[in-house]
Amino acid sequence: MTHPEITAFSHWLESRGLRITSQRALIARVLFDETDAHLTSRELVDRCRAQEPSIGAVTVHRTLALLVESGLVDRHRLLDRSTVYEAAGHHHDHLVCDACGRVIEVEDDALERRQEVVAKQLGFRMVGHRHVLVGACLDADCVHRPSE
Repeated sequence: MTHPEITAFSHWLESRGLRITSQRALIARVLFDETDAHLTSRELVDRCRAQEPSIGAVTVHRTLALLVESGLVDRHRLLDRSTVYEAAGHHHDHLVCDACGRVIEVEDDALERRQEVVAKQLGFRMVGHRHVLVGACLDADCVHRPSE
C-alpha cells in the first residue's frame, strides 16, 4: 500500500540531506498502516521484524524520532506506559484503562470549547494541551470489569 505520508517523509528527509532507505520506508509503512493503534516502539520493532527480521531496534527508534520531527507522527505518553506513536492528524484526546492499557480516542467539541473558556477565565493563553483521562474500561476482557 502506498501512503502519501511516506512520500512526504521522503521529501522531508531529502530536504535535510538524508534518504529514504528501505528500512525507513518499512517502519513508516507499518506505522501508517495502523490506523486505529497507538504503538509502542517495542510493538513497532516486533511488527517490522515480522516483515524484515534484520531490522534493528535502534533503526526503529531513530526513524521514529525523524517521523516525529517531521510532524507526520505524534508521540504520546499515556499513564506510566511506554510512549506510544500514531500517525499525526486531527486533534483528539485519550481515555486510557489503567488495568488493561486499552486506549480510546475521544473527540468532543464541547470539551475543547470548555478548556478554552477555563484558560481565558484564569488569564491563560492556551497554545496546546493533552488530555489523558484514566479509569477502568468496561471491556469484557478487562481485569477491572465489574461483576454483574
